[in-house]
Amino acid sequence: METVDFLLSVDGGGTQCRARLASPSGKTLGEGVAGPANIHILQYAQTGDPAAVALMRRATRLISVTARLADLGTEQVALVGGVAKPLGAWLAPETRAHLVPPAGDALTGASLLAREEAAALAAEA
Repeated sequence: METVDFLLSVDGGGTQCRARLASPSGKTLGEGVAGPANIHILQYAQTGDPAAVALMRRATRLISVTARLADLGTEQVALVGGVAKPLGAWLAPETRAHLVPPAGDALTGASLLAREEAAALAAEA
């Protein structure tokens, strides 16, 4: 039987990195904030660096595939994190049409997903 003792959520962004440690029930046990966590991929892509451009194209293709879930009943997609806004410029117009503002920040979303996974694991036990 697998148990979950803690949930760790990390939001690594261009200006700061935040982390939250929570119990399986979602009670916050600790939080921390530090400096930037990204590798400035957007800056390199904007200057035409081939590797950075390839990574941006791959990332936006994955986002576009997610946005196409509208065919399955999911019509809204929210991008979160430090690169969410700049990524919009790389997305196709039909993908941007599905974007909505996030209902919360990335750390809150990660915590929610971790709690749901912990509950699913507990239900399997």
